[in-house]
Amino acid sequence: MGTFESSRDWGRLLTALVTPFDDDGKVDYAEARRIAAYVVDKQKNSGLVVSGTTGESPTLSTDEKGDCSRRYSKRSAAARLCCSAREPTTQRSRSV
Repeated sequence: MGTFESSRDWGRLLTALVTPFDDDGKVDYAEARRIAAYVVDKQKNSGLVVSGTTGESPTLSTDEKGDCSRRYSKRSAAARLCCSAREPTTQRSRSV
């Protein structure tokens, strides 16, 4: 990821995405990819805001937050990506 010199570097529209869960309460990464593709490819959003921006951050483990960040970044290489790394300690936030 690069640095951003101004707010214009973020693009015109970033959408906060829900984190989909399956029936067992695990993150549904296939559905997450489908949602990201729709928002970026079909809706022409400039970027995505993921991993806790719609209220699910407390329910995601540190590993799940990292997985979401990595998987979304692979899917939406052309789009901007803003990921939550909110954790109770700085050291854990860095691991996300």
